[in-house]
Formats: sequence, structure tokens, C-alpha cells
Amino acid sequence: MRFRVSALLATVVLGLGAFLPAGAAVFYHVSGAPGAWPAILEPVGLRPANPAAADVIVLRAGAGNATAEIEGWLSAGKQVILEGASPAAAALGFVPGEQTVQVQSVKDRRLPELRIIWEDPLTLPRFQLPPDATIYAEERWGGAPIIAGMRRGKGSVLWIASTPGREGYER
Repeated sequence: MRFRVSALLATVVLGLGAFLPAGAAVFYHVSGAPGAWPAILEPVGLRPANPAAADVIVLRAGAGNATAEIEGWLSAGKQVILEGASPAAAALGFVPGEQTVQVQSVKDRRLPELRIIWEDPLTLPRFQLPPDATIYAEERWGGAPIIAGMRRGKGSVLWIASTPGREGYER
């Protein structure tokens, strides 16, 4: 069996690791279906839990409005992962612009010589980010942000411009 890991998945997990407190072991996803997040987070030792016990909260695209809860989670030291455009992402400053960008080639800012090419290109809005956000990955040719993070309160936010895909390794 061939082991497949996407560059997006690796960057998300590595980026998340930079923010996780020692001993973090559980995550909670806010939506009806977890998507690929268990496949991404469980191999690095995170297991599902209820929101009160979770160290990592995943807000999937279309998960509804959790804007009121986010500040409480961040103040409590939780790590929040946001997918794409949502009211919660916008409240934190990740705002989709009117301009779109075709994404297939991605540059990891920590390893720019690595050639990352998505299996299936996506057309995504070009997002505006909060001033204190750090961009970890961007569209190679136009520089549109794809993955970014920032600290808030005792916690942190990791934002990705799209879902990680159905299986978690397509992007």
C-alpha cells in the first residue's frame, strides 16, 4: 500500500504543532461531519473529544456561526482551525475578497524550493488576512495566502483557504 501525504496536510500538522501546548491530545470538530480531519489529526496523536475537553477545535467550512464561542476558546488556550470563508473566519479578519485565484501550485514559505502541486486545482477567493497573521503557504505565482496562523489570547488560530479534501491528502 502506498502512503500518501499531502503538502497541505503536512503543513497544517506542522503548523499546528508550533501552537499546541505540551500534552495536547484531543480535538473537536464543529459540524455535522468531520471530513478528513480525523485522518489528519489522529495519526499525530490527537483523538476526538467533546468541546470542553478538546485542545483543538476544528471549524469546517459551513459549520455555522461559532463566532461567539471562538473568543472564549482562544482565551482558554485552545487552538482553533478554520476552513475557508465563514462568519467566524471573517470575525477574526480572514475575509474573502472579490478577486479569485486558480490554485494548483503552492509554495511553503519555510521550504520554498519544494514543488507542491495539487492533484486537482481549485478556484478560491483571494483572502485578506489580519495584520498579525503569519502566512505559511501561498499560491506560488500570485502569492494568495493558502495557510496562515496567529496567536490570540492564550490560544492560536490556524486558517486554511479550503478544505483539506475528501481524504485529507488531495491538497
